[in-house]
Amino acid sequence: SNSGSAIHINDTLVQFNAISSELKDKGVIYLPVLEAIESHPELMEKYFLKESTELGSEKFFGLHASSVQAGTVLFVPKGVEIEKPFVNYFWTSGDSAAVCPHTLIIAEANTKADVVDIFFSETDDNSALNVSVANLHAGAGANISRKVVQDWNEQTTSFQLDTTIADRDAQVENLAVNIGAQRARYENQTRIEGPGADVKMYSLTVAEESQEFDQRTFQTHNAPNAVSDLLYKNALLDNSRTIFSGLIKVAEGAQQTDAYQTNRNLLLDPTAEANALPGLEIL
Repeated sequence: SNSGSAIHINDTLVQFNAISSELKDKGVIYLPVLEAIESHPELMEKYFLKESTELGSEKFFGLHASSVQAGTVLFVPKGVEIEKPFVNYFWTSGDSAAVCPHTLIIAEANTKADVVDIFFSETDDNSALNVSVANLHAGAGANISRKVVQDWNEQTTSFQLDTTIADRDAQVENLAVNIGAQRARYENQTRIEGPGADVKMYSLTVAEESQEFDQRTFQTHNAPNAVSDLLYKNALLDNSRTIFSGLIKVAEGAQQTDAYQTNRNLLLDPTAEANALPGLEIL
């Protein structure tokens, strides 16, 4: 069971399970993107499409921004803890589909929430382009978990552009499972803006046949005494290929930073190829 769910096919909302009146009374908002723009313009003006990754896919973010109509917005007001997850499904159907799913999570101070995004193709051979964007804002002391399952078919080209902003003492866990797509690029950017924040960035990828997974990450520490922990694991079969390029940037004055970046690659065929390029920039 869940707190709310949405099912999209080719960016069209086909089913929406709204939140309970109990959560509504506490001030929680969980709405389809287009409805949120209409009914909460001030909130959307402040947060919607305001964050993008700085990792090379600016033109794809622009394409997403000009085309987005699918996805959900979750707003959790101060002090509200939600136990059951919110689940968003995004399907492609028919040939040459182009989808731009959007997930926006705004969690105020001392909140708790869990969001799951799932990407599926209707058949093994319907071709598609995915350009998805997710922006997560974790307020002071918030405890937020986001899980993504990317299981497109192997006729899909996929771009996932995800950002996290963590305030003082926020705890965030981002977990991505990547199985699908012919070529997939996954950009994950974390910005720590408050001391005591703790952000986990985990990814598990299984690549086979001629799949290519291109993973770009950026951990920015703008505040002292904070933790970011990145662990990306890739298992490669056949002629598959993975690319990992990550950067930890520690701003001037961000003393006592505790940042980890690990990419482990398991080559299960002599023809598989894994490229890893970790980076560190301390100001």
